[in-house]
This record gives sequence, C-alpha cells and structure tokens, in this order.
Amino acid sequence: MNPLSSKLFWLGVFGGLLTVCLGQWRPTREALFNVETLVFVAAAVYVGWRDRQRLQWQGDLLGTGLGLGLLGWVLGRGYWARLYLSADDTLAGTMPAVAALAWYLLASGSRGLGQHWRGLLCLGLAALPLQPLFGAFALIRGYVTLVDAQFAHYLLWYLGFDAVRQGSEVILPGGAIDIYEDCSSFAAVYLLLRLTLVLMLLFPLPRRWQGALALAAIALGVFFNGVRMMLLALLLANGQDEAFRFWHGPGAPGNQIFSTMTIVAFGLLANLGLEQPTTPTVDPPTLPYVIYKPMLLLPPADDSHQP
Repeated sequence: MNPLSSKLFWLGVFGGLLTVCLGQWRPTREALFNVETLVFVAAAVYVGWRDRQRLQWQGDLLGTGLGLGLLGWVLGRGYWARLYLSADDTLAGTMPAVAALAWYLLASGSRGLGQHWRGLLCLGLAALPLQPLFGAFALIRGYVTLVDAQFAHYLLWYLGFDAVRQGSEVILPGGAIDIYEDCSSFAAVYLLLRLTLVLMLLFPLPRRWQGALALAAIALGVFFNGVRMMLLALLLANGQDEAFRFWHGPGAPGNQIFSTMTIVAFGLLANLGLEQPTTPTVDPPTLPYVIYKPMLLLPPADDSHQP
C-alpha cells in the first residue's frame, strides 16, 4: 500500500507541522505548553483514544478548506508573533485549541466535528486566559481577596497571635501584609473548577460527587492560600525577608509547593469520587407477549349418512 495515499499518513504530517508550529511560538510569561495546558491536552488525547472505535474519519471539502485555513493562520501568526510581539500575547494560550480544531476538521470534516466535542471542550478550557478574566470578574476577585484575608486572620487569631484585619490587609505587631488580587485564591479555584469539569467529561462520576467536587475545589483553593497568607504574615512580622521571598511570588518555590499540595488534595478527593459505584442504567422490564391464534371452528360432523 502506498503510504502517500493513506489518510493517516497525511494526518500525521499535519500533526507534525502543528507541533513544530506551536513549538516555535514566541515564549511569553504565560507559557504556551505549561503544566495546566498539558493536563487539558492530555485529557483531550485520552478522550480521542478512548472513543477511537466509534469515531468517523471522513473528511469533506468544507472541513479540509477550513482546516487548512486555520492551519495557515496558526503558522502565520506564530511567525508574526515571534518577530513583532514584545509583550505577552493573550492569544498564545488559544493556539492548542485552534490547532486541534484544524486537525479535527481535516480528519473528520465539518459534518463529523460534533463527535469531538469533548476534546474541543477540554482544549477550550485550557484556552481560557486568566488575565482577561480578572477584568471581567473584578467584583468576584475583590470578594475573594476579602475572604482570603478573613480566613488568614482567623487562623492567626485561632493560633493565639494578636492579629487585626483591615479590609484585605492583615496586621501583626511586627508587620502587615496586603493581599492583592494576584495573590488571592482566585487562580487556584479557577484551575480546580476547570479540572472538575474535565473529570466530569472523562469519568462517570455520581451526581452527588459532581457537586461535592465543585465545592471542594473552592474550599481547597481558599484553605491552602489562606495558610500561605498566614505564613507570609508571620515571616514578615518576624523580619525573615529571605524566607518571605521563598514563599512569595508566582515563580517562588514555596508558592509551587502550596500549589502542588492543593492539586494533590483535590486529586485524592476526586479519587474517592471515582471509587464510588455509579447507578447502573436498567432497561425497563418488558412484559411477555403471546401470539394468539384463534381456534378453527369446524362444523359438527353429520352422522346420518354413515352406514
């Protein structure tokens, strides 16, 4: 068989081109293939592999044209971004979703695009940028910072420290911290809620565990970030600036430790939900049927003509 006539060969070629293109995208502060993006990409790949037996791989002219157009846009904009963009590119995080959409259109055509909705949703969740959401949810972010400050103040008070809270500021006798929006638990809760939705797409979670995981995502994000804020307040009040820098900042090792603990705790709770038995779907009982055949009524025999 000629490999050039195989559709899988050309799909592999297009996939390789997309990978090279995305790898050449200009690196920004929001990394294109960061850990979060890889998690959602892996979820989309898992969904495609799981459903591979019932997927229809039949391209059409419209899907091929749209897929090639999106592929050209990804390649062209990636090259243009590397040359001319000096600041962070907000659209960089959307490139995996656009590239996957182009691949789906080339593989299944425009009519078969709907069968990939789970994979597209997983990649769409990865493409939602966090920074623009800060402006859209300004009121919620302000409320989240107050909740973080209240929780950190409560922890300090419960442990016996003389702490005072004024708005988003937690004050100790030796110093104070002001919880800004970038230091709040909004980003952690946002990530855990997206992971909750991905788990609902991948696994048959019981209904009561779906709501429980969503609430647990909010509670875990607030809890671990509140513990970190309490630790930062204590370090700053005691003049330990070097330790404060270790636990503070987006790329600080201490911040990564708390992020890891948050995700691990959420994973353990999700594992408990996956171990719960789901209610099996039982078909309604069918009543037995009997084919009724009416009896053939014959006229009575005439015995008068018998000898």
